[in-house]
Amino acid sequence: EIYAGWGTQSLASGFRTTISSIFSSIGSEGYNNWTNNPTGVFQLGYNFALTKNWLFGAFGTYEYTYSSKDNSPAVEELFAESAQAKATFMWGWKHIKIYHAVSAGCAWYQSYSKGNGGSEDSGNESAFAFNITPVGVRYVPAEHFYIFAECSFPTTGFINAGIGAKF
Repeated sequence: EIYAGWGTQSLASGFRTTISSIFSSIGSEGYNNWTNNPTGVFQLGYNFALTKNWLFGAFGTYEYTYSSKDNSPAVEELFAESAQAKATFMWGWKHIKIYHAVSAGCAWYQSYSKGNGGSEDSGNESAFAFNITPVGVRYVPAEHFYIFAECSFPTTGFINAGIGAKF
């Protein structure tokens, strides 16, 4: 099966942009003057059913956050991508399925910042990534199609929703 979804800003990205904004504000007008504008997390994945209840697969994520400081040319941008292997345990009924999942892989972060005086800085970083889905729900209205909603952290959105197709 394949699936695509969108979620709120990830906890990992939200933490990075908040900490960056705090440190950028030390000695200036303060953290409250920063505004974060996240796109949310887009994800695309593939699963195969090993048994009726166990799915294994992989997925990738993409997230962009733009932060700006009020009344200032200062900006910060963060691009975050990840690729992870995933194990899912699913149970339920014909049209409603409950699932729980864990995943692990690698994340890549690219940042860009421009200060008040026009100074620019950028950086690239890779890190271990993981994700936990304590609970997810699938609605299966047709044999080869489903809609899902889940609560996950820290590398996908805290709340995610999407569609999938089974083949």
